[in-house]
Amino acid sequence: EKIARHRGTIETDEFSYEGDIQNGEMSGEGTLKFADGSQIKGHFDQGELHGKGVYYCDDGRRIIGTYNRGCLEGKVKEITAAGDRVIFEGEYADNMRHGKGVLTTECGEVYQGMWKEGEFHGENNVYHYPKVPGIPGNKSTPPLFYSLRGKWAGGKMIKAAIFLGESEVEDEKGHPTYIGEDISTETCISSNLKLCDPFEQ
Repeated sequence: EKIARHRGTIETDEFSYEGDIQNGEMSGEGTLKFADGSQIKGHFDQGELHGKGVYYCDDGRRIIGTYNRGCLEGKVKEITAAGDRVIFEGEYADNMRHGKGVLTTECGEVYQGMWKEGEFHGENNVYHYPKVPGIPGNKSTPPLFYSLRGKWAGGKMIKAAIFLGESEVEDEKGHPTYIGEDISTETCISSNLKLCDPFEQ
């Protein structure tokens, strides 16, 4: 016989839970707190996170998404502690960045493309340098946006070519300009020293 859902707490060596409880299990809306200061607020079903939830990291970052039997999966948004910048927006699988997504660093670098098991990994990925500012008040010298397009594996660039685009993140309608036939790799920076060095970030 099912016991009516009620508010309560559950304490273990690994976590503490405060929220809805049914049949001795986390069931309904609640908050899961861990020893490192991180916590997850969301929906629980039969003792597992299942549904929409927000993970508050120990450094203050928030990860907003949907849990499937304890695993963060599908579309996810990572936000800074101050809430003033989106760090990552894209797909997750098994609690890791996995699938299509865009990562923006604090200094303005942008990683756009495919991810695999938490690492930037794909055949046609794009790394955008922080923008090069134009001359203030001079419309003929707008900001410049350089990018590398190529192959990444396990978070490392394997080979890429440099482009000049019109914005930080190209959408499907973007038309970046290919500015060099030179391909950079981990072992060969460039055969043309006048071109930008992809490894000088």
